[in-house]
Amino acid sequence: DYVTVTTDLSNNNAFHTIQEAVDCLSAMGSGTINILPGTYRGPGNKNIWWDPNALTEGLHIKIHGASTLTEECIIDCEGSGIAFLFDDALGVGPFTYDELDIIENLVIHDAEQGIVIKNGSPIIRFNTIEECEIDANAGGDINGAGISCKSSAYIYDNEIINCIGNWNDAYISYTFGGGIFIQNNTDDVVIVKDNLISGCAAQDGGGIYCTGSGDIILDGNKITTCSVIDGLGNNCYPDEGIGISSIDCDNISIKNNLLVGNIPYQSSTQKGAIYAYNCSGIEYLNNTVIQNPDVYGFYIYGGCTTILKNCIVSENYIGISSYSNLSVDYSCVIDNEDENYEGNAEEGIGCVESELGPCIDTTTYQPIWDSGTKSPCIDTGDPTITDADDTPSDIGAVCAVEHRYDIVELPSLLEGEGLKWLSFPALDNIYSDATTTPPYDPDQASWLLLEIMAQDYLVWVRQNELDFVWKFQDIWQGTDNVFSRTDGYKFQMNTAATLEISGFKEPDNTTISLLGNEDDNWVGYWLLETQSVEDAFSQYWEGDNICYIQHQYWSASRKNGVWYYKMSNEQQPTLSYGDMIVIRCYDAISDFSWDGSTPEEEKTVFPETQYFSFEEQPDYIPIYIELEENNLPQEIGALVNGVCIGAVVVEDPLTQINAYTTSTSPGNIELELYYNSRSTNQKVTEYNYGTFENFNLISSQINSGESTNAWFVSLREDSSIIPSPEKVTLSNYPNPFNPTTTISYALPYEDNISLCIYNVKGQLVKQLVEGKQPEGYYDVLWNGKDSVGRKVASGIYYYRINTCGKTLHKKMLMSK
Repeated sequence: DYVTVTTDLSNNNAFHTIQEAVDCLSAMGSGTINILPGTYRGPGNKNIWWDPNALTEGLHIKIHGASTLTEECIIDCEGSGIAFLFDDALGVGPFTYDELDIIENLVIHDAEQGIVIKNGSPIIRFNTIEECEIDANAGGDINGAGISCKSSAYIYDNEIINCIGNWNDAYISYTFGGGIFIQNNTDDVVIVKDNLISGCAAQDGGGIYCTGSGDIILDGNKITTCSVIDGLGNNCYPDEGIGISSIDCDNISIKNNLLVGNIPYQSSTQKGAIYAYNCSGIEYLNNTVIQNPDVYGFYIYGGCTTILKNCIVSENYIGISSYSNLSVDYSCVIDNEDENYEGNAEEGIGCVESELGPCIDTTTYQPIWDSGTKSPCIDTGDPTITDADDTPSDIGAVCAVEHRYDIVELPSLLEGEGLKWLSFPALDNIYSDATTTPPYDPDQASWLLLEIMAQDYLVWVRQNELDFVWKFQDIWQGTDNVFSRTDGYKFQMNTAATLEISGFKEPDNTTISLLGNEDDNWVGYWLLETQSVEDAFSQYWEGDNICYIQHQYWSASRKNGVWYYKMSNEQQPTLSYGDMIVIRCYDAISDFSWDGSTPEEEKTVFPETQYFSFEEQPDYIPIYIELEENNLPQEIGALVNGVCIGAVVVEDPLTQINAYTTSTSPGNIELELYYNSRSTNQKVTEYNYGTFENFNLISSQINSGESTNAWFVSLREDSSIIPSPEKVTLSNYPNPFNPTTTISYALPYEDNISLCIYNVKGQLVKQLVEGKQPEGYYDVLWNGKDSVGRKVASGIYYYRINTCGKTLHKKMLMSK
């Protein structure tokens, strides 16, 4: 149900006091009271209360102020009474207040107490509670001029301004909590979050006073210009808690709060912006206590069990004073007027020391990160805690600007021979310091790689096949080079190491230029989403410009409008944040970008071979292998002279071996198929294959010394990877040769064929083939001998084929 309250007495469709609307819902059922802008005074507009047991099903009411940008909903209590009271003890029944009982968007003005919560768990949010003041002669236990909470509640995003708890002789009348008073002895939690408490005062806990055995959380509040005040009468001196006071708390968490500019008590510096006494469990985490002159930052007394870390404590009278032993960890306690630590408080682990202080903005109190300053409080908090942007915790109440903190693991020689292809999508491209020697640039090799160079963990770094950082005559070269967020790099390591990089990620929509002419482009992948290679390349995938993509563990080649790549569990290869790939294209691209519009996928992980072992090298040539689907081996290895130069676990009829051809001397590549216990190994020395550059050139065996982007091999009778011949072709390899060469030819259909060798005089040297052959690709070896078995002299020879209505002849040279 929904009812309205207005100050317009001529509106007969709305109520004119809030209590009338409450009474209506108490009879009708739970609902919302919408209070229109205006100032509400007099009876019926203060001391507002409802009984949660008014109905058999329970009663819950939301009171919403319909404020506008120019008009507010003001509850003016005119110096007396309580604006809203939550007290189910005034009724009888099983129900109590809960998260459906809400006070929001109101201005509560000039009450003795703004809101009083005696039981239940209501929500108090988005209100301004101002100029509320407890009479010093009210007598008894009246606490919390702004909000008094003796139960659990959710109190957030309110402004509590100039609320004062006056008092007199402590044996007659006292007030705790000028802004908020909390006494929680329930099993539920009180959460006080993201409130502004300003100009409030009381006998103790000028901003917030807490006590009780129940859970209390103070999170993200700003407390400023608060104080403690004398009582009326003789010797009525206040207690010690100016901003936050915690007395006899069993479990309280005080985190992410900012206490700044609070007002010292006139005759004593021994007051605390944050004060605690006799608390058996209290945690201070990520608070900023700063610029509270003549005030202790933390004043912890009376045997408290305390955790204090990730806090900025600066420009106070004393930084931290503790009666009990207190180790302050991962904090910045600096530039306090008299001492940083007093009593049994001492600096623990991970604390920040800086001649420049905490370096935080004086308006927002956020750690500064600009071209000339980077706060020492950024990413230096407790490493077991992360901030909202998933970076290591900052020190202080306000997190630094959103950024990345990337951890790059570099392998040892025992892991992939110490090689890693990678990129740095997040670097600190903002801060630098020209005053240091040498000038500090966090993206420069001399600084980014400082530790791994000093320890000789690094061997070299390459970019686009050029040395980027390397050692010459025991001196590091290239240390002035600056890393880019969009480029890719290859690292060769001696020893495993970790790089921790704090910076700003390359924007998703960044465009870069790619070289054409099939030149290498070493490119980083800077999207956070892992994507299949097809999705990542999106608009470029179906075009014929990009022809080759190479990752450290897989590659993709496009020939005749078809992409070839290996699969894992029917999943395409993927690109993940921080990967590096080599891209080759025919024509230059001026505005290449990654496409992040498709849903993220799981990263494809290719299993490692168990039967074959080989040494990874900085570069490889892919061998795409087509297999019979009904008899897949478990692994395939590529061997040259008995040395394995690459292998793969077979997961699909089309697979790929990364052939590290520089790991041994050039030679013919033999394929070995491993079937585990299903069958004996099969060694294949002759097979049809083509190259990336000449897809139709088919030979019987790859030579690892060939220069090509990729090899395509078919071990099937009905190959789909190697196209059927479209015309008669003729070639030989090697050329020049001595003493043997292989002549390759293709027949587009079955026909008679004649293949002969002639000398420069046109005389027949030897007929190699004569007869009818079916369509297909063929290789024939000429051993450099004539028809009677004599070795021929070195020089020029011609080989000629006559078939399918065509005659082709080509020249070859037998070298000396």
